[in-house]
Amino acid sequence: MKKLIKEHQSKHVDGIPEGSDIVACLRGAIPPSDVRNMLAHGHWWAFDVDTETITVRATTARPNEELHRDFTEEDIQRTVTSFEDLEAELFALQRQIERRRRR
Repeated sequence: MKKLIKEHQSKHVDGIPEGSDIVACLRGAIPPSDVRNMLAHGHWWAFDVDTETITVRATTARPNEELHRDFTEEDIQRTVTSFEDLEAELFALQRQIERRRRR
């Protein structure tokens, strides 16, 4: 995205001053996206009633990544909140760009 912004900023009179904020926001989306992918595509392996955790097994073994991960309801809700915050931040950046284009 950083490269794409750099390539196209000359098409905008003032460039795209939000570029670094957009890149930072998208980088911040990586951890919650990883959790979302594990929950959506992993195998829901076991549920521990005592700890109220679900163990999810990755579909693919990757270096330096756990094959099994435990999630609580709080972990899942934290991921949802992260996505909501990222969405709001990206929307605010979009609005800044749109306002500048109207001038």
